[in-house]
Parts: sequence; C-alpha cells; structure tokens
Amino acid sequence: MEFKKVSDRIYYLEQEDISDTPALGYVRGDVFSLMVDAGTGAAHVERFMTSLEENGLPEPVFSAVTHHHWDHSFGMASLEAITIACKNCAKKLAPFEDVKWTEERFSEMLESGAIPTFCEEHIRMAYPDLSAIEVFCPDMIFEGEMVIDLGGCKAVIMQIPSPHGSDCIAVYVPEEKVLFIGDGLYEGIVGSNWVDDPEEVIKLQKLLRNLDFEICIDSHSGVITKSDALANLAERVN
Repeated sequence: MEFKKVSDRIYYLEQEDISDTPALGYVRGDVFSLMVDAGTGAAHVERFMTSLEENGLPEPVFSAVTHHHWDHSFGMASLEAITIACKNCAKKLAPFEDVKWTEERFSEMLESGAIPTFCEEHIRMAYPDLSAIEVFCPDMIFEGEMVIDLGGCKAVIMQIPSPHGSDCIAVYVPEEKVLFIGDGLYEGIVGSNWVDDPEEVIKLQKLLRNLDFEICIDSHSGVITKSDALANLAERVN
C-alpha cells in the first residue's frame, strides 16, 4: 500500500486487493486535516499515521466514516481523531459496540447475516484473534450534510444515495474538485452475493452528474474520473 499525493491538499493510502483493505483518504487544510474512513483496525491506522509522518503531514483532527462496513469503521477504536458518520451508520454500528468477539459469536453473526459471509475471510486476515476487535460508534452524527472549514478548503460531508447501503456518505472538496466516494459506487452485499439496486444507481447517477468534481477516490479502485464513474453507473441501468 503506497501513500499517494493527488494535490497539495489531497492524499490517500492505497487499497490492497488481496485483503480487501480499502483506501484511506486525507484532506490537508491550513488549520485542520481530515481523514476519510477509519480503516480495518489498529495496524491499518498505524500504517496511515506512519505515512503522514513520513510525508511531514499533521495527524487528522477529524475522520469521516463513509459507511458501517467493518473495513471502513473498525479502525475507529484506534483513532484519536473526532469521528463523524451519518445517523444511519451510527445505528448500524450500535449493536456491535458491546459485543465480545468469540468464535461462537462470530459464527452467529455470519449465520444471521449481521456480518456478510463475503467478509469472513478478510476479517480473519485482519484479526487472527477475534477478541481483538473493538467497535466504536462515531463521536459526531449528522443527517443530510455538514461542512467543515479546514482552512483554505472545505470538506462537505454528505449523505448519498447508493446501492451499497442506506448509510453511505461522500466527502466533497469543492476547491480541489475531488470527491471521496467510499464504496458508494458498488452493489450491496447480501451473504456472499453482490446485489444491485437500479433505483439507487439512478439517484446516485443524477447526484454525481450535477456535482462539480473532476476525480473521485474510490475505496477499492483508487482514483477514477467523473466520466468513468458515470459510465460505470450508466452500464448498470441500460
């Protein structure tokens, strides 16, 4: 996983396909900096913070969690940053907050669908000892949209329609024409299957078409252009 610079204000730690580890974004303001997503856990967070230190960048004051899935949220337990998520994300994380993670409990969550079976292999890769998992809920909860003035640029944190889930958000940096979209472009996960939702695809397509950005940073594909993102969505509704 390389730490990549997009501009003087925009960076991201690359995704890793083999472990399904998502990219982690970073927006450097003149006053505050913001991390996009919280990562899979302590090791992922440490890798991110080490990358910041190596590049002379300050640690983030805020972290915006794009949705509740484990690879984007379990790292909250290892962050000192103020974590931010939408109300739906907080609701989805709340049942896991006091769970004692054992083999038996993990099996129950897989059987009930609380954890998609698709995620089992990757969770075990990140947590050979399941008892090390800690799930935190966000410090700040919003609905609709919130804007943070980072100094020299703004982070517009917005709920978005998405086939991936009802709790997806994106982070838009208008001055840079960059959109961190998390997993917002992807289908939903049911068990081990990927299930699309054409109505949500159309809603997301409309939102992105009307938003003034040039590139988006996707959690599992890295940098993609606005036109490529829209083409991906168009293929799924035609």
